[in-house]
Amino acid sequence: MLDADDRVRELIATPEEAARLGADALAVAIGVRGPYEGNYLRWLSDSVAAAAKVEMPVVAHIYPRDYSGEVPVIRFVPDEIAWAVRCGVETGVDVIKVGYPGDLAAFTEIVASAPVPVVVAGGPRTESINEGLTFTADALRAGAVGAVVGRNIWGVDDIESVAAAYRAVIHDSVTPEQALASVEPGDGA
Repeated sequence: MLDADDRVRELIATPEEAARLGADALAVAIGVRGPYEGNYLRWLSDSVAAAAKVEMPVVAHIYPRDYSGEVPVIRFVPDEIAWAVRCGVETGVDVIKVGYPGDLAAFTEIVASAPVPVVVAGGPRTESINEGLTFTADALRAGAVGAVVGRNIWGVDDIESVAAAYRAVIHDSVTPEQALASVEPGDGA
């Protein structure tokens, strides 16, 4: 699980501003479940409607929250990921980014239910590069059309080599082991 941060609940830019700056799409990150879900869904729906006026696609980064503990956390379980995808579909987004629930069969069913492309989030920081590459490869096998990886690349010694390994898994369909074999020893992987 990953700590959730619900302090920021404001738009940074309108679709018109994004278009003027040369953006190809509008990204909107929201949390679902918990006390802010309705506000977040309204925010996403309004963003989709505004983006449609300038013919700009919307990429929704949707993260299910669990507020039962002292600190809210992001949940990576099939039922919650399925709910996140459904929220994206029903608000009319063009691409949905969600976490991988760790269950290939469940994620295959979730992705198949979406009439829009689903990409997998890089997820919480993994113990090894191989672990991150493996769940990324699994998500792609389940039907995800891509991945958005941050913390599992930025935290290593040799960012370029690890990014190249992710690229090989995502774009060249190589196995995590083949991708890692292409990374130079001593790179922090």
